[in-house]
Amino acid sequence: MLVRILKVFFILLFLFATAVQYNDPDAWLWMAIYLFPVIITLLAFWRIPVRLPAIVGGLTGLIYAIWIFPGLPPDFINHEEFREAGGLMIVTLWLFYMATVDHSQQTDSDASQ
Repeated sequence: MLVRILKVFFILLFLFATAVQYNDPDAWLWMAIYLFPVIITLLAFWRIPVRLPAIVGGLTGLIYAIWIFPGLPPDFINHEEFREAGGLMIVTLWLFYMATVDHSQQTDSDASQ
């Protein structure tokens, strides 16, 4: 049950993150980045295997976040790139989590997951 609640929470979180990108100069890139874990999570709800796409997406997000970090100035906390890298890390952690959970064994009454 807890896994299902987490899935709903992160679906809503990433949908919100997608919605607030509309006025960003590179909105389509970030909308795609935030919609990808939504799609992966929905597929997992339907018990469709998501391990490989979640790992590939997680590694891609991790590489992109690492690529962003070296270019940050000393006062990086006030820069958009820092926030972007933080968002990528949240996406990456969630995708790696989705890759490790066995979604095929979940049932509505399974409280142990």
